[in-house]
Amino acid sequence: MKKTFEGYVRAQLKAKTGIDTASLRRLVPLALSNPELIELVFVFAQLRNKKYHLMSLVWGTPLEREYRAALHVMSEEGSLEAFLQSKRTPVEYRRIYTDFLHHPTKEAAQKKTDEKSIERLRQRTCKALEASGITRYRLCADLKLNAGNVYAYLAGNTKKVSLETAQRICDYAYDALDRAAHGEKPDE
Repeated sequence: MKKTFEGYVRAQLKAKTGIDTASLRRLVPLALSNPELIELVFVFAQLRNKKYHLMSLVWGTPLEREYRAALHVMSEEGSLEAFLQSKRTPVEYRRIYTDFLHHPTKEAAQKKTDEKSIERLRQRTCKALEASGITRYRLCADLKLNAGNVYAYLAGNTKKVSLETAQRICDYAYDALDRAAHGEKPDE
């Protein structure tokens, strides 16, 4: 699932404020006391089409001039997305969009973790298979797995099997190693 830009901005606001709210009435006072929130609150208001509401809330505050300047540049750029990519836009605003584009989703982070786990299981499996005397063919036959995928996996292509399958293969190899340690032959 892809995270939307609005969802990303809202998650950043929640992380930095400690509250989960879409209320500009609650966010503006926090931005006044925490400079880290100034740009996020502005972008969030634009995403929600609340620029007039935002300006009414910052009227007479130090944020009024900054937000007016940002709105001016945004109107010249034509859209929020163009504003967030423009060289004329202050870097603090652009950074929000850049961070979003380079922010990994939970799924991507989980996939990376799974790939590392699969690689560790592969290394352990290879050692256990070698020590137990079980052939790769026998492993594939007993577990009813595709031999081509298992051979590629054991040769180093960790994308050929899922984490669950890698765990099954490793468990099988260690069971075979236990049997070999107790004097059972691989054919039994």
